[in-house]
Amino acid sequence: MLRALECLARIWLITGEPVLAVEAAADAISLDPLRESSYRLLMQAHDTGNRPEALQVYSSLRKRLLDELGTNPSAESEKVYLALLE
Repeated sequence: MLRALECLARIWLITGEPVLAVEAAADAISLDPLRESSYRLLMQAHDTGNRPEALQVYSSLRKRLLDELGTNPSAESEKVYLALLE
């Protein structure tokens, strides 16, 4: 189910439907709140029109990983975050 939701989010991003991409990525996160790839998709979907929300998603990911696993986001997630700051 997670893979299907992430694939759907990617399809919605490619076809220019960011609202639907947000929905699919958020659904994936609700199933696995530690899956960074879903957070990256959600950041990318929000970045199409709501950059502050995309930055908030990263902040939530960072806090969750630190609180629950004692770690930081992966280099790939950092890359998406840094791109949002440009």
